[in-house]
Amino acid sequence: MVAVHLEPRRDDVQPAVRYTPITQQVAQIVQTLPEANRIAHVEALLTDIGIIVTLRCNFPGTLALTEVHSAMAQIENELYRALPDIARVQIDPEPAAYLEPTSRHPTPDTRRTDVDIAATA
Repeated sequence: MVAVHLEPRRDDVQPAVRYTPITQQVAQIVQTLPEANRIAHVEALLTDIGIIVTLRCNFPGTLALTEVHSAMAQIENELYRALPDIARVQIDPEPAAYLEPTSRHPTPDTRRTDVDIAATA
């Protein structure tokens, strides 16, 4: 299986650093959501535009695209409601067979201390 995910490209790379306090808050919030078992990765980044939250979620391949988008919108709306200072929420849906959650309660990715991200509009 080959998984490909394309993002809109911007020529200017935006600096970002992991923001552990918000990542932990987001992880706690998503644990309370009906779709919590679909969330496999949670991360918050501090950027020039503010806090960006990224989530990776798994969905069954049989689920209609409209249902996937509806579930993602619910998660996004709950995060904006709970943490109004978030500048952007980015949710990457993946096929369930490709991305299994590591646990019922997602934890932050701790592999790197800082990253450069290409900001998307």
